[in-house]
Amino acid sequence: MQECLSQAEARGCGTIWLDVWEENKRARAFYEKWGFQTVATQPFLLGEDVQADLLMLRSVSSAQAG
Repeated sequence: MQECLSQAEARGCGTIWLDVWEENKRARAFYEKWGFQTVATQPFLLGEDVQADLLMLRSVSSAQAG
């Protein structure tokens, strides 16, 4: 994750966005540890099953975590 943040900063990005399945608690905890915050949800179709993904964002210049 630190390399992703470093690359984003080097390229002049201000924010990183990601989405994660709402039931993936381990991934959500990892992203939250790195300072990502949930800002919205969006539907995700898996076969015929509609699931929800969480949209998360983080400022590139936020204090390092990890």
